[in-house]
Amino acid sequence: LFWHQPHYTNQGGRPGTAVLDGRWKLIEWAEGGTELFDLDADPGESNDLSAKQPDVVADLRESLGRWKKSVRAQEMEPNPKFDAALHRKLYVDFD
Repeated sequence: LFWHQPHYTNQGGRPGTAVLDGRWKLIEWAEGGTELFDLDADPGESNDLSAKQPDVVADLRESLGRWKKSVRAQEMEPNPKFDAALHRKLYVDFD
């Protein structure tokens, strides 16, 4: 099972892509970083195993890459009209 969210959400979600393969769930964050969870042993996803299971990470990242290419998944791009002051007013100061 693959899923892809190439944008931020108004509920605080961050962009990323994930794959669920058997007991393993890999999350690849668009801003950088990867997390790996063994859902059989850790259904609450509290113990990131990415540093301890580099071979699993490599295999799942390769699988994610092939899937994203096959579905032509949209990737993030910088917004040339980004207004830092407006962002702060709407999303930082507002909260």
